[in-house]
Amino acid sequence: MDPSLLVEHLDTLIDTCQQGADGNSRCAGQAQSLALQWLLTQRSKCWHKAAAELHALREQYAGTATVRAGEPHASWAPAKGMLAGFSDLALLAVCDRGEDAALQRYREFLDEDLPIVLRAVAQRHSDAVRDHRAQLRSARILLNTAQRPDAPACPENHSVGEPS
Repeated sequence: MDPSLLVEHLDTLIDTCQQGADGNSRCAGQAQSLALQWLLTQRSKCWHKAAAELHALREQYAGTATVRAGEPHASWAPAKGMLAGFSDLALLAVCDRGEDAALQRYREFLDEDLPIVLRAVAQRHSDAVRDHRAQLRSARILLNTAQRPDAPACPENHSVGEPS
């Protein structure tokens, strides 16, 4: 692969990771559920780590490559003030859309003829995004179930997971 094109793709993924870190952090700051706050904060940290890893690889592969001006990518999450008042379900939807866009960018990168090291890193990051999307969907199911008016409540004498 042409080194300048490789650097351009890496820049796109670094931008994607930075948007993911920022978007998850902003959503975590608006979440009502402590569990959702924790999940999104952890994911923000993962995105930061991925960006740092890609940045180190970019420096390794950049050499004398010049980067072509790419198209700006749509922001991962709405502006900070726009998230105020979002329900946890709405925040999950924002995060899911952002993760879906990130997964698409990783798929496009993985379709390229890449050095083995870059392919391995991108595949690991892509797998993490896929796993996180599954966690978000599980969280959405739990929130939907908890918010249903006809959802059965736990009997007073039993905690969750205890036999009746």
